[in-house]
Amino acid sequence: MNLIILLAVVLVNIGTGAAIEEKTLAELQGATFLQRDAYFKPQDYLFDYSPEAKDRSVRITEKYGSATFMQLPQNPSLSGIALGSSRFDMYPCAILQPHTHRVDGQIYVLEGHFRAGFIVQTFGKVVENKLYPGMGMVFPRGSLMYLENLSSKKNASFLATYNSNDFGVDLMIPLLFNTVPSHITRYAMGGLTQKEYEKIKNNIPANQIYTVNRECLNQN
Repeated sequence: MNLIILLAVVLVNIGTGAAIEEKTLAELQGATFLQRDAYFKPQDYLFDYSPEAKDRSVRITEKYGSATFMQLPQNPSLSGIALGSSRFDMYPCAILQPHTHRVDGQIYVLEGHFRAGFIVQTFGKVVENKLYPGMGMVFPRGSLMYLENLSSKKNASFLATYNSNDFGVDLMIPLLFNTVPSHITRYAMGGLTQKEYEKIKNNIPANQIYTVNRECLNQN
């Protein structure tokens, strides 16, 4: 595909809020920065993290919070750039459940009071800190990480940045009960019966990123 036609297609997609086709995205990654800059508009490099942003194509909203993602293919200007980010807005007592990323990451607290931690491998120590606005924390790739809003009354939010725009995520508990074969999970957990397994599974929504600390919610 001719570069001018290629970038014209990209800009049309940006303007309509549509994701770029994989073939077009792959060709764009072969363009130089000068070639890309000749056709991208300044606003194509902007991204609105605010919960009130009009573009909802990169936002997930759940019962206990929301998440906004800056990554490909929704943000074409990231093509060829090793950068991605997310904003997480967590309601009182919300927990960003244990998960892993395949890349290194860092968080920066925007508002609220968090407990944040990770474990780098089985039998590794728990690395945990309490964070306030203006503080940050590094999370190595592959580590099992979690965050918790420690307030029972106020929302909390943080910005996460990654050294890739394809940062991916594995939610550990939903994976165990919604993806891994049931007998593998049952025996890995000490030999659960099928009935016990189903009882647990029925209380775990598939791919839900947030849960809540009910004891925290009951605080006065």
